[in-house]
Amino acid sequence: MVTVARLIGITVGFYLGIVAHDAAQAAMAARLGDRYPKMQGRVTLKPKPHVDPVGTLIMPGLFLFLSLIGQPFRFVFGYGKQMQLNPSALRNPKRDRILIALAGPAVNVAIVAAAGYAARVAFPVGATRMQVTVWQIFVLIMAVNAFLLVINILPIPPLDGSKMLAVFLSPATQFKMQEYGQYFLLFLVVLFIFLPGVPGAMADPICRAFSGVVCGL
Repeated sequence: MVTVARLIGITVGFYLGIVAHDAAQAAMAARLGDRYPKMQGRVTLKPKPHVDPVGTLIMPGLFLFLSLIGQPFRFVFGYGKQMQLNPSALRNPKRDRILIALAGPAVNVAIVAAAGYAARVAFPVGATRMQVTVWQIFVLIMAVNAFLLVINILPIPPLDGSKMLAVFLSPATQFKMQEYGQYFLLFLVVLFIFLPGVPGAMADPICRAFSGVVCGL
């Protein structure tokens, strides 16, 4: 049952954390005047428009495999297809770019909060085996989204943190940051190999705050 719980929890966690994250940003862009993401079909919870072969399939699949063979959560991440925006269509470009970038992490926070609350409710005193399994599923959904949250807010292009930071930089510096985005996967490899405990150290307090347990279940 533990394996079933991990399979369900991590899969659902990634689905909600990546697809809802991107859909929220597309919806926020449309609301603020940029309808380009909506025209691309990104305002939807259907996975297909958001799928990036590496970030949505290969990377989450790798972390799912590691978890199923018993590796503890020290690093979990995935991402959707890069969203194209038309900043000139925004009513207040500087403010609105920040709001669009924040919309995705805000959804991850909401999922962490909802799953954490559900985990508390699902594990009463004298819980049955089935209740423990359900509790594990909710904790894993929460943990995946806590990791997605803390990594997405890092100021590394093209993560959301870098998009918020770019608003306050000169056009030349913004362009330079965008160039560094081509090394994004290299950054993830370095983080995964040399600093795997850093995301967990950032995510664990979030998990404890909402459920009383650490993310590395």
